[in-house]
Amino acid sequence: MSPGSDAVNISKLYRLKEDGTNWAAYRDRTTDHLKLKGLRSHLNGRVRKPVEIVERVNELTNAFQYFNPSDAAFAAPLSADDIEKFEVAACEYDKNEGVGSDVLNNTLPTSIYREIQTFKTLAEKCDKKWVRYTPAAAAAFEM
Repeated sequence: MSPGSDAVNISKLYRLKEDGTNWAAYRDRTTDHLKLKGLRSHLNGRVRKPVEIVERVNELTNAFQYFNPSDAAFAAPLSADDIEKFEVAACEYDKNEGVGSDVLNNTLPTSIYREIQTFKTLAEKCDKKWVRYTPAAAAAFEM
């Protein structure tokens, strides 16, 4: 795997133990790994999901046209270049969120990942996971 690759080499990732006893090391190593992948803004929630462009059929030409969601009157169809910019931004966002979620999926015990998998963003998943293992929560977590 090349250094700049987006692929996740799961054999080198640090796994969290089911009982959470290696939580501090797991948190630090996983956070460092996600930052190394360029996901710092995704991790801290500063990246917003790009807006979805609106697709609409032109009734006169029967052709699809695309609009910025803020164009409620559908007055100004987007150019091919504008559509491409929206698509590139959406693909980049989805790729980065996917890489981060894949790291969590491959390093968390299944029981823990199930608790966070329905959250939409990497930041939400990490917030919920990090809260579980804070010192106050750790006492409640003991089984």
